[in-house]
Amino acid sequence: MLEALAAVFGLVAAAGAPPARPGDGPPDLVAKAYAAAEEARYCDAVPLFLALHGRAPQAKHLYRAAEVAYAARDHRMALDLYRSVLAAYPTFEKARSVADKVKQLEQLTGKGELGEVCPEPARECGDWVVVPGEQCDDGNLADGDACDGNCTLSSCGNGVRAGAEACDDGNLQDGDGCDANCTPSSCGNGIVAPPEQCDDGNQVDGDGCDRGCVYSGCGNGVLGADEECDDGNAKNGDGCDRNCTRSRCGNGALQSGEECDDGDSEDGDGCDAGCRSTRCGNGVVTAGERCDDGNLTDGDGCDSNCTPTGCGNGIVTEGERCEDGAADEGMVLLGGGLTFAGAALTASSLVLAGFGAVPALDHTAAAAAIEEAEGRADQDLDGALEDARTAQTMAAEANRRWLSYGAPLMVTAAASLLVGVALGTTGIWLWTEHAPPPMTPGDPKDEERIP
Repeated sequence: MLEALAAVFGLVAAAGAPPARPGDGPPDLVAKAYAAAEEARYCDAVPLFLALHGRAPQAKHLYRAAEVAYAARDHRMALDLYRSVLAAYPTFEKARSVADKVKQLEQLTGKGELGEVCPEPARECGDWVVVPGEQCDDGNLADGDACDGNCTLSSCGNGVRAGAEACDDGNLQDGDGCDANCTPSSCGNGIVAPPEQCDDGNQVDGDGCDRGCVYSGCGNGVLGADEECDDGNAKNGDGCDRNCTRSRCGNGALQSGEECDDGDSEDGDGCDAGCRSTRCGNGVVTAGERCDDGNLTDGDGCDSNCTPTGCGNGIVTEGERCEDGAADEGMVLLGGGLTFAGAALTASSLVLAGFGAVPALDHTAAAAAIEEAEGRADQDLDGALEDARTAQTMAAEANRRWLSYGAPLMVTAAASLLVGVALGTTGIWLWTEHAPPPMTPGDPKDEERIP
């Protein structure tokens, strides 16, 4: 007991005197640790000296933690701390004394004499001692100084609003009122939270993420720089079409009542004014048309071929028995031309066939001469052989000419005949189909023309 008291008195004497020096640790922690030792609150002093060692690692701090544990008669804690001094600071000036304490305590604990165990005192945030549940303890309850008033490291999500934080709900969950960047859940805080599509931290439109936190683009309900309108949908004909132009013909968006819409008002390019396809009868006069009244009715002033109603426009209307307009005359001329071409090809096929047949006829004549020579062989063998040889030479020559040009001419003649017949038949049909009908004498519809 006297030994323990002497140790305590020695510690107190040493502890009460030294002024705080730079590097000894936070001055208020130094004062608090030494005050606990002076007031014989040894169990309270142990964690304070350990906290001081943690902030300013020095042999004297760890040694004094061991000394107050020894003074508190907590043999197991003192033994562990003395051993730590020797392990961490083998050249410590009081190493021999520490080693003696280690031997002494080893003997006591070996006999089961553990002394008194320091109880766990109630700990509070701000007492410099980090206990389970605390991330830090800087001896105060100030926020924003790296260790906040709830003994958690200063950061977004620790439940303490500090610094530039607009809120801090103690978590990093987005969309719960306070997002992971410690700003209130709202569009423009840089955190994408349902139902936002995007959030670029501002309310500027056209930069990829528009007001309302929707992606920049037609149909997002936000009017962009190159948009005439934006009603938030991709429907045509509702006033603002899917290409964000106002509903009208010529805006490039096809809607009800339009046959086409090519995005311009140019006629004759496939889609005419009024958004109707380029054609006769759409009400728009384009290239090749002399009129267009929007229908294909004949005799109403503009006929179905988009020419004014009248004799010579190729359309037979009321009061006309025939129509020899440019269109019918052309067909008649075409028919006549095809008929003439067909006749010419047919005639030429006969000429070609005649030339092609010559080698065949010569070959037939040579064969007949050979047969005749064979019949005279009994009467004049030498003469018959001479005639047969001559006839064979003629047959060979005829056969060569047949292969050279006879057969090709016959094939060409056949093809020419087929084409000629086809052209002639087509020409006759066109000619007769488009020729004016014969006049019937006495027809009341005939007009009497007086010279």
